[in-house]
Amino acid sequence: MSAISDLLSQGRTREARQQAERVLAEKPQNAEALVAVAKAQLVEGDLGPAEANIKKAEAAGAAPAEVLVMRGALAGERNQVDEALSLYQQALKLDPGRAESEFGVAVMLAEQTKYTESLPHFERAVKLQPRAGVLHYHLAQNLIRVDQHQRAFEHLEQAVTLNPLYPPAYQLLAKVLCILGKQTAAKRLLEEGLKLLPGDVGLRGELTNVLVQLGDARGAEALARAVAKDVPDNLAAQENFVLALVGAEKFREAMETMKALDDKGVRTATLRSALAICMQAKSPPDLIGAMRCYEEAMQLDPEDWHAACDLGLMLLQKGEPKEMAVTRAITVLEEARRRAPRRQEVLLNLALAYVRTGDRARSLDLAKQVVDLQLPDGDPAREQAERLVKKLGAS
Repeated sequence: MSAISDLLSQGRTREARQQAERVLAEKPQNAEALVAVAKAQLVEGDLGPAEANIKKAEAAGAAPAEVLVMRGALAGERNQVDEALSLYQQALKLDPGRAESEFGVAVMLAEQTKYTESLPHFERAVKLQPRAGVLHYHLAQNLIRVDQHQRAFEHLEQAVTLNPLYPPAYQLLAKVLCILGKQTAAKRLLEEGLKLLPGDVGLRGELTNVLVQLGDARGAEALARAVAKDVPDNLAAQENFVLALVGAEKFREAMETMKALDDKGVRTATLRSALAICMQAKSPPDLIGAMRCYEEAMQLDPEDWHAACDLGLMLLQKGEPKEMAVTRAITVLEEARRRAPRRQEVLLNLALAYVRTGDRARSLDLAKQVVDLQLPDGDPAREQAERLVKKLGAS
């Protein structure tokens, strides 16, 4: 049965379920096999049968902490976050050495956006099961939320090594590499991943984003177009295709694609922000239309900072009348900062906005926050922040 547990910890739920079902065919009341099937069903979203198997596992003598963990997972899948957190905490008290309990508490705290509070639980889960690549992946996710990108990078490297057939780890590691200014390494990583997982939609989509950052707009567009054609009902693929078209300055085709998606009821923050760029590319630019698109994007995704940051920058660069535009820019950039308190683009744009209002003290504080992020040498945001600190500090 340990082989089944190993498969579950690696995220290979289908194989784990198949092995457990073979055991149940001979021993229908085997508690360990019932637990494995229930866990696989929870991961696959098959909640009704999962609940039934949890009850069977409990009746067959499954450990109480095990049952609490599964009930916590079931509550979590049903978006009953408070109940799930309570169940995981009860399991943790019964069996402090169970990684799943620590992980469950961590995930539910993260669901409540208590990222700092959740971090020690993620770390303990990894310490208890250091060879579970999926746990390293989720720890890295949370480290990114608290802007610890270098540590996230280290755990994602382990996630990929431990579970080389888990696409999300490649995607997130590629994102972190790009944040750290290592786009070429990100491209190489994704290409290696595609050798093991040929045709994977997520990896191909992330490679599209990396190619855009490397300045290969033509290559990004060709890849995104192929992926969108292969999986026409995949939203992420369609979003990537639109972004690639915008990157290649094929604004008319991008708008036509977005119109077709809109007619199907598909409207996301990413697509509205892309439409805002297209509006600005018109001759003459439709700044009012772009502003409305950014505002709609902010409403569609209350956690995404990009639209607020981009709207603030547009207002600073192109808004009229200037005084009113700067005031509005500060409002939306403060909202962007609320959503992403340590994001360098947000802090730097807000610092520049406060320079416009003559609030040098606040601008200097924000610029220092960017410098304190210790971004890689040559990073444009770091260099601009250092110049701003020097200029404002001298005055």
